[in-house]
Amino acid sequence: MKNLFNLCGGAILAAALATPAAAQTAGTYNGTQANGQGYALTLSTDPNNGMLAITAGSVGVDTTLCKPAGEGNVGWGFGTLTDVTGPRMSFTFGFPDFYTVQSLHFHGSTVTGTITSYEAVFSPSTGRPRKASFCTVPKQTFTATLGAAPAGAKPAKVFGY
Repeated sequence: MKNLFNLCGGAILAAALATPAAAQTAGTYNGTQANGQGYALTLSTDPNNGMLAITAGSVGVDTTLCKPAGEGNVGWGFGTLTDVTGPRMSFTFGFPDFYTVQSLHFHGSTVTGTITSYEAVFSPSTGRPRKASFCTVPKQTFTATLGAAPAGAKPAKVFGY
């Protein structure tokens, strides 16, 4: 009987640890990227299958880090429906003029990872544009906490479709 308990107990523990969404909690994770720009990610239920999913996010972009450099900060808000596949996952999202590649690691009420952003930047940004540049903000780290306000993040105007 003791061996049966140990066997069943081990199987239950293994199943609990293998549950894909065990490390994630629904809600909005707010934080900051390594360059000081804001970062947010919202997890909620995918209405198509009931799974936990990334349903929205926002990313601050410092275009002065681009090659060639832009003229300031912008932000992108986006809606998506990307199922959470486990405590570590990657996802991409794109608009016609913005694209992001992210790796995520959920642990407790925190998500950490890396982000690389690409966008089209008009110059000048304060008047009729005379040229457009392809902007790549290099890969950097971020940390975000469930329900927290972005501590010290630079505010950015948010664009979206």
